[in-house]
Parts: sequence; C-alpha cells; structure tokens
Amino acid sequence: MKSQSVKIDFDSIPWQRVFGGGRFGRSKAWEQRGTRIRILEFSPKWHEEGWCNLGHTGYVLNGILVLTFRSPKQKRVKVLKGEGFSIPEGLEHKAACTTVTRAFIVDKT
Repeated sequence: MKSQSVKIDFDSIPWQRVFGGGRFGRSKAWEQRGTRIRILEFSPKWHEEGWCNLGHTGYVLNGILVLTFRSPKQKRVKVLKGEGFSIPEGLEHKAACTTVTRAFIVDKT
C-alpha cells in the first residue's frame, strides 16, 4: 500500500488570484477525495459579483467577512476574526470584505 501524507503543506502551494468587484484576492487550495480546503485572503472592498449556491464551512482568521444572502429570511451576516460559519448547499450567498480578510474554508467538490 502506498503511503499517503496526512499533512497539507500550504507553504508549498502557490497563491492564485481571485477576482471580485474589480478587486484582487488570493487563494491557496488543496483538494482530495471530494474535499477542498482553502486559505483565502481578500483586499478591502473585495466582493463577489455573482450568487453562489455551494455549501461552505469556514473560520475567519483575520478581518471581517460579510455574507449576504438572497433569502428574505437572512439578508446579511458579519463573521469576525475568531468566528466560524457554515452555509448549507443551496442557500444563495455572496461574500464581501471591508478590511483585509483571511479565512480558512472547507468545501465539498
């Protein structure tokens, strides 16, 4: 049986650009067996332009992540440094930042 590493070396993963609302962010992603783990870093005023309906679970490492929902029952949530979030699949949302923000996110692929 081939030995598999249990450690994810994010230092060896190159940053990729993430565009949003004319602003830049960056992402490091690792993916295996239907799970994607990402570290995202966004500049102030970064925001997603389109709605997303994928599920995400994450933790804000630094800054403030603002989640806006299309659902009339839940319009906007601010997730602060040290707080986590879990968005179920199918709940349409957009993310935005008012400060430099870094988050750790796990997704199903």
